[in-house]
Amino acid sequence: MENKSMNEKTKRAYRKTSETQKIIFDKAMHLMSEKGFQGTTVRDICAEANIPIGTFYNCYKSKIDILKSIYEHGDKYIHDAVEAEFEGKTSVEKLYIFAYHYAQLNVQTGIDVMRVLFHPTNEWFAHARPMQYLIYDVIEEGKKAGELKTE
Repeated sequence: MENKSMNEKTKRAYRKTSETQKIIFDKAMHLMSEKGFQGTTVRDICAEANIPIGTFYNCYKSKIDILKSIYEHGDKYIHDAVEAEFEGKTSVEKLYIFAYHYAQLNVQTGIDVMRVLFHPTNEWFAHARPMQYLIYDVIEEGKKAGELKTE
């Protein structure tokens, strides 16, 4: 019995942390789209999310950590958005689909945040990500099928 109640508490704590992270992420994205990445502080995010600063630091190490979450969110968005639309399409059509959804992602994320994400000093910029593998595979498939030029 005691073990079961401990598991219940652990599940509730995890869910609460996950929900709190989502709230912080959503509020940070909203603020960054208005004030830019540099113009948004952790204090601003906490005020907007109506949480103490300590709660922010329980969920994220720093504001920079939110960038990593943006990459993860983007990869998931692209995967979920294009996967269903790719079925039965040519490589060229897949490239258009990818480009459309990638543009939508950039608009949602905001230009200022995108500038920070794609800055060469951002450590996650150089990491290979699922989104990059997806587009690489589409291009290679198109080359093999003769739909795209190899040069």
